[in-house]
Amino acid sequence: MSMYPEDKDLVVYCPECWWSSKWNGDDYAMDYDLSRPFLEQFRELIKKTPQVGLATSHTTLVNSDYVNDAAYSKDCYLIFWADYCDNVMYSSLLANDKDSADCHILEESELCYGNLNCQKCYRVFFSEDCQNCENVYFSKNCIGCSNVIGCINLRNQKYMIENTQYTREDYEQKLRELDFSSRKNIENYKKCACAFWATQPHKYMHGYQNKNVTGDYVRESKNSFDMYQVVAAEDCKHCIHISLPATKDAHDYSGWGNNAELMWDSAICGENVRNLRFCYNCFPNCSDMEYCVHTSSSHDMFGCTNIKQQQYCILNKPYSKEEFERLRAQIVEDMNAHPYVDAQGRAYLYGEFMPPDLSLFGYNESRAQDYFPITEDIAQMRGYHWYHGKVERPAPTMKREAIPDRIQEASNDILKEILECSSCGRSYKIISNELELLRRFELPVPNKCPDCRHKERWARMTPPLLWKRMCAKCGKDIQTSYAPERPEIVYCEQCFQAEVA
Repeated sequence: MSMYPEDKDLVVYCPECWWSSKWNGDDYAMDYDLSRPFLEQFRELIKKTPQVGLATSHTTLVNSDYVNDAAYSKDCYLIFWADYCDNVMYSSLLANDKDSADCHILEESELCYGNLNCQKCYRVFFSEDCQNCENVYFSKNCIGCSNVIGCINLRNQKYMIENTQYTREDYEQKLRELDFSSRKNIENYKKCACAFWATQPHKYMHGYQNKNVTGDYVRESKNSFDMYQVVAAEDCKHCIHISLPATKDAHDYSGWGNNAELMWDSAICGENVRNLRFCYNCFPNCSDMEYCVHTSSSHDMFGCTNIKQQQYCILNKPYSKEEFERLRAQIVEDMNAHPYVDAQGRAYLYGEFMPPDLSLFGYNESRAQDYFPITEDIAQMRGYHWYHGKVERPAPTMKREAIPDRIQEASNDILKEILECSSCGRSYKIISNELELLRRFELPVPNKCPDCRHKERWARMTPPLLWKRMCAKCGKDIQTSYAPERPEIVYCEQCFQAEVA
């Protein structure tokens, strides 16, 4: 398995081989050529060194071959940006979860399905922004609640449906009548719940236990600004996808935390990392590195890639400390005097992230396309690659109309079938762990492929953008990821707490 398609002209190693001691990146070392831009030479080094097929800490994974950007997990399938998970499927941005599927931003939770941005939940389904909840369906922004359906903005309540109190007996009877073992019933009730949510106020941002913070989906953070999907950050700015605590003194940093400090303009670098600048996919135990890609357990590196357990290297070539410092200073001077210039005529001086030319992925293969979708023409005009390959899928053996509506109708034979997605028409499978979970949940098998389910979850989120808007109650100016034209009733912190707490 690899994140690189076969038609890309790359040498790709499986994680076991890449992390082994049988080779290292200094086998591909290059001397610095004074006559050529440094980033041009670095691009050559990236292309000729072996790439790791999956960005995982593979020795910490058990029976989890089909995952990426993941570590410390067991019996997981198609999870991404995930750590410390057990039997979790089709989910992303996870930490310390068990027996769950089809979730995004899930932490310290168990037996959850179809959720978005939930923490410390147990048996919570099709819900958003919930914490410390149990046996909850189709609810939003509920804390400390149990046995509620279709509710929003509740605190420490039980046996409620659409914010109306029921007796335990009446609640259980209503739950049986709703019968969420049927997909048709789920889809019908989902519309009802969303319509009810729209009548209630929404806090200007998703987050809690923050102090002096701006952004969205941020929690337990301090003195951090323009943050998105972040936990436990302090003195940071312009960061996204920090899924594990803690991160301190970071700017323009994308994933993943887990004891990260002094991070600047770097992506997917984490787990005991310090003072990384303009780096990508460097982990764990890295420090004092610049312009490095896929570099592990190393320090004092400049322009290195696919190398492990080294120090004082430039273009993968080892130097003494004194030689390293002298050559690094010269390269920095050269980068400013004779910068790399891309096809669009943009010059890249020292102090900027690597140009798109150095990326091994097309724009449409990246999460950027999820957040900021653009056409191929625009991508190429901006200097991004575009991937034209297609995934070959077998023809479905079970048409969309034949997919069982109820979980009781799904026998083990469905594991042998190739299902047709009711949304995009592509083929997908049901795996045994998934079917077992759905039976425990008494929920139907999905009639949409994992990609379409992911897109539906994505559409429920606010984007990583901030707009100026006024509180719908007091008129105070607020900064929020709810765009002004959106229909939600948006309150400032004070008005929301006064009404909901």
